[in-house]
Amino acid sequence: MSLIVQKYGGTSVGSIEKIKNVARKVIDYRNQGNRMVIVLSAMSGQTDSLIELAKEIVPDPDPRELDVLLSVLHVSQQTKDGGEFDGEGD
Repeated sequence: MSLIVQKYGGTSVGSIEKIKNVARKVIDYRNQGNRMVIVLSAMSGQTDSLIELAKEIVPDPDPRELDVLLSVLHVSQQTKDGGEFDGEGD
C-alpha cells in the first residue's frame, strides 16, 4: 500500500465531466489499496473571479488579508466541487 498525493486544478477540473474523470482516477487508485491525499485547487478561470469577489468584500485589502480571504473562498468552492466524489466508489 502506497501513499499517493495528487493535485488537480485549472482545466483538469474545468467541467463536471472532467471532475468526474478525476474522481474515477482517485477511486481507482484507492481501490488498488493506496492511501490517497488529494489537493483540489480552483477550476479554470476561478481564481480571477475569486479575487474580484474578495475585492468587493474588502475593496483595498492588505495582501495577507487577501490571501486569507481567497483561502476561505477557495475552500468554499472546493467544498462544492468535492461533492462530485459522492456516489462514486463505496
